[in-house]
Amino acid sequence: KALIQVFVDQTIGVLLFFPTYFYAYELSEAVVSLRAPVWSLATQKLTENLGSVFWMQYRIWPLVNFLNFKLVPERMRILTSNIVAVFWNAFLCTRLA
Repeated sequence: KALIQVFVDQTIGVLLFFPTYFYAYELSEAVVSLRAPVWSLATQKLTENLGSVFWMQYRIWPLVNFLNFKLVPERMRILTSNIVAVFWNAFLCTRLA
């Protein structure tokens, strides 16, 4: 069961999450800067950084998720994911800034 959950998360989840993240980051940056979003800039950042982000993601999240689904009690899984996600989002921000 844990392997199936990790597989779904690392395939469908990744394909939906990363492009959305890059465009949402551009939108939020535009709102804070009081300017219109530049979607071509988001597309450029996505194409330049997607490979390295995917590579790093596949080095971290499969193991975290497998251990989370296999060893962590169900009521603590969200907390575990969120703790790792804080550091993961900091890494993503360094790729987008």
